[in-house]
Order: sequence, then C-alpha cells, then structure tokens
Amino acid sequence: MRNKFLDYLHREHARLEAAIADAHRYPVVDSLAIASLKKQKLLVKDQIESWTSDMRAEQTGGSPWLQQ
Repeated sequence: MRNKFLDYLHREHARLEAAIADAHRYPVVDSLAIASLKKQKLLVKDQIESWTSDMRAEQTGGSPWLQQ
C-alpha cells in the first residue's frame, strides 16, 4: 500500500512539473496559476520526502519521530 501511494506521489509530482512547463510555453502566462501549481508541486515533494523517510526508518527498525 505504501509503495503504491509513493508511486502515485511521484506521478503527481511529474504531472505538476509538466503542467508548469506547459504553462510557460504560452505567450500569456497566468502567474497565479503557475504559482499555485508550484505550491502544489512543493507539497507533493514534501509528502514524498516524508513517506520515504518513514519507509527507511521502518526498514532499519528506527522511528522517524525519534531522529535528532
């Protein structure tokens, strides 16, 4: 289940990156829309890092909450 969700997050991150690139191709760029996409992309990236960290901690037997 965790790997499927992590795969979904990676796909969503790539989709947002492509949407940002597409938005920059048009002569009239909606800066608010691009800013929103970038914010969403950053949130997804943070989720990926969090899930990856949790998975590593589980594999090594440690708790991500106790790391210093």
